[in-house]
Amino acid sequence: MLFLANWSVMSMGQLYALVTPNEETANGLAGLSVILSVCLMGFLITSSAMPQGWLWANSANMFRYILQGLVTNELSGQNYNIDIGALIPPVENTTTTADGSGRFLAHLFDDSDGKVITFMPGTVPEG
Repeated sequence: MLFLANWSVMSMGQLYALVTPNEETANGLAGLSVILSVCLMGFLITSSAMPQGWLWANSANMFRYILQGLVTNELSGQNYNIDIGALIPPVENTTTTADGSGRFLAHLFDDSDGKVITFMPGTVPEG
């Protein structure tokens, strides 16, 4: 997977060198295309948050498929349990929350069965 990603990005750089008149133009075009690819691959800006006119760029982005393949290969089939209560201590504030608990941030991350969120990469949540 990494070999294919390296080969495809290197080939894209060679294509830019072939079609542009000089080295500076090729470097500028390569930099611009990498920045746009990284911004639109779905990690920094998710596809649900992208404007409808830019969804084609997400689907045509090779970095999206490279990242998706690497993450699926490394993280699928494993369960990660995150204890939110241990990560975010209760913050006492002069203004209380709607439930009157005084916990300003931690209540945002509470799960219905306690304070543990299960993260399972590669699976689609039900419902």
